[in-house]
Amino acid sequence: MSDDSQGTRPARRAAAAVTAFYARHLSGPLGDMLRTGREGVVELVGLAGRTQARLPRVLRHPVGRFAAILVLVLCAISILQPDGPGDLREVVAGELGQRRIEQLAPQLRAAAGEFGLDPYLVAGLVFTESSGRVDAVSSANALGLMQLKVSTAAERAQLLGVPAPTREQLLKDPLLNLRLGCAYLDYLMKRQEGSVDQALMAYNAGPTAFNSWIRDAGGFEAWMVEQQAKGEPKLGTVRHYAEKVQRVADTYRSEKLLR
Repeated sequence: MSDDSQGTRPARRAAAAVTAFYARHLSGPLGDMLRTGREGVVELVGLAGRTQARLPRVLRHPVGRFAAILVLVLCAISILQPDGPGDLREVVAGELGQRRIEQLAPQLRAAAGEFGLDPYLVAGLVFTESSGRVDAVSSANALGLMQLKVSTAAERAQLLGVPAPTREQLLKDPLLNLRLGCAYLDYLMKRQEGSVDQALMAYNAGPTAFNSWIRDAGGFEAWMVEQQAKGEPKLGTVRHYAEKVQRVADTYRSEKLLR
């Protein structure tokens, strides 16, 4: 169903109007959160419209009321949980990503199953890499759900005996992107002797760079000792990446998101 469908268009208009009003009239951190999170809120309400989410008929403007309540609930989370996922942008991004992942459940199960991978691990990786956006493009020109380089995708495709994908295919065919990404992750798992942590770190950094770090440190255990001496994993590091992928995977698994 297109974004201009009857159920989505009013929801987007309502969400835009509500968030714009509160962003204009609220000052301080709350207003800032609304301003930075506006686009995500609009998209989230649009998704709700497509899934036919509705409030009781007694309400005069059901879609508008839904948008208002959604915005206020998200703001309440931001205010009441300052040490948790308090930023409105983060909350909205998490909700949107989870909805996208849920919609991709059949493709995720199929691609992961083809290579004997845990589908929830793949789902966690997809969320971390692209937030479930089929058409995601990074600054490094990595493409699609699993953020594949064209050269990497072509290499995996050749080994699978399928035609090398074009850039357009990697951005428009979710199952193809997932198949090639799972093939690459499976390759890294075998290269890292079955270690999920090491395979994820290699996926994030690139196997050449990651293996050079391990080699220079005298082995993975020695490298981990060096890294742990630096304290908790920081955002942007391979350790943080691997932990996030597995944390998201555990959350999705506990919620049976791919059932």
